[in-house]
Amino acid sequence: MSSKTYESENQNNRIFELFDELKQLLANREMEDFSRFDPANNKRISVDVLEQIYEQKQHEVNQFQETWDSLDELDKLVTQNLQYTMHESNTINQFLHHKQKQEKNSVKRNKKGLNGIWRADA
Repeated sequence: MSSKTYESENQNNRIFELFDELKQLLANREMEDFSRFDPANNKRISVDVLEQIYEQKQHEVNQFQETWDSLDELDKLVTQNLQYTMHESNTINQFLHHKQKQEKNSVKRNKKGLNGIWRADA
């Protein structure tokens, strides 16, 4: 396996990991109505419960911040893949044009042979 293939596989695996992390984070995200924790509406809510919920939300904020930061890495990896793919496409396009030119020249050579002077055997 060439080093470029190995590097490409590693980059692709990292992209999948980043997407999986984001997917899992979003899947675990639950939108909740926090008005029930408002002490003005719920006199029975305790400071301990509010502190626990606050800590959970801070942890969630940190996870989203880490994910946001990893989007820079994801952007870099996807951009590299785009550049590689564009390079490969350009290379194949050059091969295609070269092959078309070869075939066109081959047809011209064959036609020249047919346009020569024809002499009947005596």
